[in-house]
Amino acid sequence: MSKKNFSKGLGSLIQNTNVAPKPKIEKAPQLKASVQPKSNKKSEVLARTSVMVSEDILEQVRALAYWERKKIQDVLSESMIEHLNKKDPKVLKQALEAYQSKCS
Repeated sequence: MSKKNFSKGLGSLIQNTNVAPKPKIEKAPQLKASVQPKSNKKSEVLARTSVMVSEDILEQVRALAYWERKKIQDVLSESMIEHLNKKDPKVLKQALEAYQSKCS
């Protein structure tokens, strides 16, 4: 074993391992519609609920969340917002008012 020469510093002993840079991951486009989450703050109050869906749909939602590196709740929230954005804002307002008056 040969004697190491430390006169050039520690950097001379470390070999350069040309590692390719990590590919940039593009973020999903922001929703540009009338229905948006009320806030994106950490203090946002979330509601817990249970729903019954087919196993096929649940598996696809889980796969999409895995593929996009998101939480399942985020994928579901985005899809619900997208669904609400397809509705007429007047109808949504009427439905919300009727629901709130019945449940108050």
